[in-house]
Amino acid sequence: MSLMTNKGASSSFFTYQNKSFDVFLSFRGEDTRLGFTGYLYNALCQLCIHTFIDDNLPRGEQNSAQLLKTIESSMISIIIFSENYVFSTWCLDELVKIVECKKNGQLVRPVFYNVDPSEVRNQKGKFGEVFAKHEEKFKDNRKVQSWREALYEVANISSWHYKHNCSEFEFIQEIVKEISNSKSNCKPLFVARYSVGINYHVEAIKLLLDIGSNDVRVVGMYGPGGVGDINLKVGNVWRGINLINERLCSKRILLILDDVDKSNHIEKLIGKCDFFSSGSRIIITTRDKHLLAYLGKGLLAYKVNELDDHKALELFSWHAFQTNKPKEDYTEFLDQLIRYAKDVLNSCNLYPIIGIQRLIEKCLITVDRYDKLWMHDLIQQMGREIVRQESPKIPGKRSRLWCYEDAVEVLRKNTGSGKIRGMMICTLERAKLQLEAKSFEKMKKLKFLIVANVDICGDIEYLPNELRLLDWPKFPLSTLPSNFHPQKLIALNMPQSQVDLDKLLKMGQFRNLTYMNFRSCQYITKLSDLSITTPNIKQLNLMECRNLVEVQDSVGCLDKLEKLELYNCTKLQILPSFLMMKSLKHLDIYMCTRLEKFLDIPHEMDGLKYLTFIGTAIRNLPPSFGNLTGLETLHLGSGILPSSVYNLHLGTLFIWGDVKFPKDMEIDRLVLFNYDDGFSKYRFRSSLKFLALCFSKNSSEIDFVLTCCPLSLIRLSLWSDDFTLPKSIIRFNRLRWLEISNCYSLQEIPKLPETLRGVDASNCFSLNSKSLSKLLIKFGRILGLPQNVACLDVRGDIIMDSQSSSRLSHQTDLSSWVSPSKFSEFEAEFCKSKYGLRGYYDDEPPCEYHVVVPRNQIPEWFNHQSFESSISLWVGPEFPTFALCLAFSRAGKDKYGYVCVVDIFTNGHKQTLLKKFLCRKRCDNLWFYGASHNLLQQDFRNLIQGDRNHVKISCKISCWTDETGGEIAPTIARMEVHVKGICGLHNSVISHENHDEQVQPRDNQI
Repeated sequence: MSLMTNKGASSSFFTYQNKSFDVFLSFRGEDTRLGFTGYLYNALCQLCIHTFIDDNLPRGEQNSAQLLKTIESSMISIIIFSENYVFSTWCLDELVKIVECKKNGQLVRPVFYNVDPSEVRNQKGKFGEVFAKHEEKFKDNRKVQSWREALYEVANISSWHYKHNCSEFEFIQEIVKEISNSKSNCKPLFVARYSVGINYHVEAIKLLLDIGSNDVRVVGMYGPGGVGDINLKVGNVWRGINLINERLCSKRILLILDDVDKSNHIEKLIGKCDFFSSGSRIIITTRDKHLLAYLGKGLLAYKVNELDDHKALELFSWHAFQTNKPKEDYTEFLDQLIRYAKDVLNSCNLYPIIGIQRLIEKCLITVDRYDKLWMHDLIQQMGREIVRQESPKIPGKRSRLWCYEDAVEVLRKNTGSGKIRGMMICTLERAKLQLEAKSFEKMKKLKFLIVANVDICGDIEYLPNELRLLDWPKFPLSTLPSNFHPQKLIALNMPQSQVDLDKLLKMGQFRNLTYMNFRSCQYITKLSDLSITTPNIKQLNLMECRNLVEVQDSVGCLDKLEKLELYNCTKLQILPSFLMMKSLKHLDIYMCTRLEKFLDIPHEMDGLKYLTFIGTAIRNLPPSFGNLTGLETLHLGSGILPSSVYNLHLGTLFIWGDVKFPKDMEIDRLVLFNYDDGFSKYRFRSSLKFLALCFSKNSSEIDFVLTCCPLSLIRLSLWSDDFTLPKSIIRFNRLRWLEISNCYSLQEIPKLPETLRGVDASNCFSLNSKSLSKLLIKFGRILGLPQNVACLDVRGDIIMDSQSSSRLSHQTDLSSWVSPSKFSEFEAEFCKSKYGLRGYYDDEPPCEYHVVVPRNQIPEWFNHQSFESSISLWVGPEFPTFALCLAFSRAGKDKYGYVCVVDIFTNGHKQTLLKKFLCRKRCDNLWFYGASHNLLQQDFRNLIQGDRNHVKISCKISCWTDETGGEIAPTIARMEVHVKGICGLHNSVISHENHDEQVQPRDNQI
C-alpha cells in the first residue's frame, strides 16, 4: 500500500483525490451484461470494491458527458472486449476517454472475453470489418483514427485472456484478487504528516508477512517508542478467551496487537496461534523484545530502528522549514544538533550486565557495532525531565547536570550538593570559565565529570574520590589535586593536556582504571612501570605524544592491556625488549620514525590481531615474529621479512616501502610468469583477502609477492612508480576490487578477472586510451548494457572544455572546503559506513560496479547526456539497470579530494543512492558507476508506483579539500547516464533542469 502525507502527495504517479469509484467497467451490454460482466460486478462488490456499471443508461449527450466524468473519477478501468464491443460507438468513445485518463495515471486493465487479443490489437478479422464500416459511415476520419489508436494502445497492456481452460468463476476470482491488490496500492493511506523513513519498514514487513503464502504468520515488531495501548475489555477474562476462540476459530484474519507490555496479553488473546485458519496474519508491536519469546520459534521478529542522521535531518527540516532539507545557513548548526541529541550513555561498569541486557531488550538503549551504548532521543528527554523535577528551581540539588548554564551556575555560586552524581560542562561554542579552587568540594558523590569545549582557569584543589569517569580534554594542570584518591576511577580521558604522566601516577594506585587517553600530551617523555599503579589497564592511547622517548620494559608484561596506541610518536626510540601481553589485540607504532628495533616475542601470542609499524626505521624483524600466530591485519614498512611471515593467518597485509620478502634466490621476472601457481614454499595462507603493496621502484618484488598470494584474494591495491601489471592477474578468480592508482608509468591493463566489481586507476597518467576504453566497455557488458544502442541521433566523444566546466561550476560551493585532516576523518568514518562497506565482501550476485580512470571523455555509447547537475527520465514498473558516468574537472595543480553524492528522486521522493570518496586526485578523472536491476529494486521499489515513474538522477560535490586552502574548487564538468532498455517502443523524454529534449531510438534500434 502506498503511503501519503500532507506534503508532496500530488507528485505520485496518480494523485488520489477522493475518487467516486474504485472501478469503472466498460463493456458491450448485449454480449456480457447478464453473464460475465454481471458476475464480475457482483464479485467486486462483495469485496467492498466500489464499482460503476452502466445499468442500461439511455443514450444522450447529457448521459454521455456524465459517463465520461465517471471514468475520470474512477481509480481503475476494466475494459471487457467481447465479440461485438467495437460495434458500439458509445463503447469506443469510452475507450478513448479511458486512454486519456491512463496518461494521467489511471490503472487500465483489459479482459479478452471469447475474442483473440491479436485480432483486437491488429484490428483484423471481425474487428477489422467493423472499423471499415465505421470509416464508411463517419465522414470525420480523425474520430475513427482516435478509436483505432485507443484500441491498439489498450490491447498492448498487460491483460486477462479467458481461454476456457478454467471455469468463469475461477477466472473472475483471479481478476478480483489482482484488482483488490491494485486498489490497495493506488489508494494512499495517511500515516503521518511527514512519513520520512517509513516506506523502508513497510517493505521489510511485507516481506516477512509474505502475503502469498498459505501458512499462519506471526510478526513481532519491537523498538523504541510506540502508540496506543492494549487493554483486555472483557469483564471475565476466561469467558473472553473462549469468545475469541469461538469467533476467530478457523477464520482467515489480520490481527494487530499494538504496544503490548505484558506477556499474558499475548497468552490470553492469541495463545499459541494454533486456532487461526491458513493465511492468517498476526502483527504484534512492543517495546520489550523479551515478551516475544513467549511465541517461540514460530515468531518472525523485526526490529524498528530509529532514523539515521540523514533521515532525522530530513524529518526535522520538514517540520521546521516545510522542505526536505534545511536552509544553507542552518545546515552546520542542525548537524551539530542531531549529533548532540544522541549523547552516548557511559556506563563504566556501574550496572550489572543483566541490567544492561534488559534495557536493550526493552529497546531503551542499543549497542552499536563499536560497542557504544546509545539511548533513544525520547527516552533521553524523558529521563532529563525526571531529573529536572527532582529540584526544578535549584540545579545544585539534582542528581545530574547536563545543561551548560546550570553547571556554570552551580560552580560559580558554589551551590553543589551531595546529590549530584554526574556533571557535563559542555558547550557548542568554545568558552572560558573561571573556577574557585574548591568548586567541586560539596559534590562528594560525583561519579561522572565531562568537560568539553570549555577552557577552565584557576587552580583546582579538590576532586571527589567517588569519580569513575574523568573526561577533561586540555586539562590545565600537570597532575590531579594531591588530596584526590583515584582508587575508583575507571576511565581517564585527558588528551591535549599539560599532564606530566610520571607525576600523576605517583599519586597512588589506580586499581580500577581500565582506560587512559593522553593523546597529544606533549609533556609526556617516558612511560614508566604501570604494573603497580594501573594493573588493570585495558586501553592506553599515547598517540602523537611527540616528546615520548621510552616505553619501559615492564609495560611489555601487562597482562590485561588490550590496545596500545603510539601512532606518530616521532621521538620514540625505545620499546620494551620483549612482548608478553597475553590480552593484547591492537598495537599501533605507525610513523614512529626514530624506532629502529622491534620487540622480541619469546612465546606464542594468539591474541594480537592488528599490528602496524609503517613509517618506522625498523629494517629487520626478529625470527620470533612468527609467534604472532593470531595476527589478522599487518601493516609494515621497509625492511626484510622473516620466512615465518608466510605461516601467519593474515586477512589483510599492507606493505609501504621497499620490503624484501624471504626467498632462496633472485627470481627472474619471466620465470615468475611461467609459475602461475606460485612457489609452494613461498605461499601465503588462504585466509589472505586484502593485499596492498606500495613500492617506489621494485617491479620484480611485486611480481614475486603476487605469485605468493592465494587465488582467493578479494582486494588488491598496488602503488609503484615503475610497474607493469602482470598478465597473471587473470588467475585471481575471486578478485573483486583492484586499485592501481598512482602507478604513474603504467601503460596497459591486461585482461582482468570477470569477478571484478571495481577498478581505481586514478592518477595513472600513462595509461593508453585503448586500455581505458576496454575497461569501461567490460563493465558495461557485465551489466548487460549494449554499446550499440544510443538514444541520440548525433554524438561524438564529449571533451571537457572551459565552457562545459563553467556551466557546472556552481555545483561546488567554495564554502564546502574542509581541511585535509578533517577530510581524512570523514574518509575514515565513510569506510565504516554502509556506503564504504557495500560491495567489498558481499555474497553473489554482484550488484554494483565502480571504475575511476584519468580521462575526460565519456564513452559515446552512453545514451543520456547533460551539462547540468541532473538527468530526468521515465521508467516502468521496475527500476532498470543503469550506468552513470561523471567527468570531474580539476582547475588547480594540487592534489584534490572530494565526495560526490548521487541522489535519486523517484516520483518526487528523494533517496541517496551512494556517496563516493575520490581522494588524492592529481588530474581530471572519469567515474563510472553501474547499478544492477536487483540493487535498484531493493533500494527503490517502495517508491515505484504503477507503469510510469518519473526519475531524476542528481549529482553534486558535497565537500572537498586541497592543499591551497580552498581557492579553486573541483567541478562536475559532464554527466551522462546509460539506461538499459529505457527507450522501449515509444519515445522517451529526457528532461534536464533548464531544458527538455525529445530523445528517440537511433535507427529504430531497441
